[in-house]
Amino acid sequence: MVALRLRKYASLLCTNICAKRITERKPKIQPWEKIKSKLKARFLHPSYVQDSYSQLHKLTQGDMSIGEYTSEFKKLLTKCDIQESKGQTTVRHLGGLESRYSNIIKLQQYTTFDEVCVLAHKV
Repeated sequence: MVALRLRKYASLLCTNICAKRITERKPKIQPWEKIKSKLKARFLHPSYVQDSYSQLHKLTQGDMSIGEYTSEFKKLLTKCDIQESKGQTTVRHLGGLESRYSNIIKLQQYTTFDEVCVLAHKV
């Protein structure tokens, strides 16, 4: 399924890896994490993840709308592949919002990151 979604060289590489594993009588690469790590090792520059961490750490709303900030935040979270609790992600998101928005959101009841995103859009 992953090979079908890839394009150009990545698709060719994935197809070749699968074919090679078949000829060597090795099992298919099953867990998504394993496939993802092989693709990252081949296509991502070593500084890519560090640069993404740095961008996420420095991310603040600034002149962005709440929607733009939330989209950028989610994009960087995906790029960094951070394994943190939902509470930590929520606090990280609130910390980058303009204080006039985050202070209002903190007064509301929320339990999930998605609820915080909805509240931010409402504010």
